[in-house]
Amino acid sequence: MTAGVELSELLLKSLPALDRQVSRELAYALRPHRVSQAQYLIIDLLLQKGNLPPRKISEALSLDQSTVVSTLTRMERDGLIQRLEDPSDGRSVLIHLTARSQKLAQDCECTITQVLQGYADKLSDAEKDSLGLLLKKLLG
Repeated sequence: MTAGVELSELLLKSLPALDRQVSRELAYALRPHRVSQAQYLIIDLLLQKGNLPPRKISEALSLDQSTVVSTLTRMERDGLIQRLEDPSDGRSVLIHLTARSQKLAQDCECTITQVLQGYADKLSDAEKDSLGLLLKKLLG
C-alpha cells in the first residue's frame, strides 16, 4: 500500500469513528444539563454572533435547515431562545438567547472542556501543535 492509500483509509474510517466517539461522550456528558450537542452549538454560535435568523444558523453550523428548525422549536419550548421579528425584514425572525440559555452555556462549556481535555491529555504538546496545524490545513 502507498502512503496515499493509507491516508485515504485513515481519513475515511478513523475520522468518522472519532467523530462518533466524541459525539457520544459529549451527548452523555451534556445529558445532566438537559441540552443536546446541537442545542449547545446553537447557543454558543448566538453568544458569539448575536441574534441570527435560522437560515444563518444552519449555514454557520453546516446543519440541515429542518434539523435547525426542529431544534429551535424544542429550545423555544424549553425557554432557551425567543423568536423576535427581524427589524430589517418583517417576514423573517431572529433567534435570541434567553438569560437561562446564557447561564446554561457556561455550565455546558465546563463539561465540554472536561470531555475534550481527556483527548488532549493523550497527546504531547508537540502532537497537539501538529494536530492543530494539520486539521487547519485539511479544513482550509
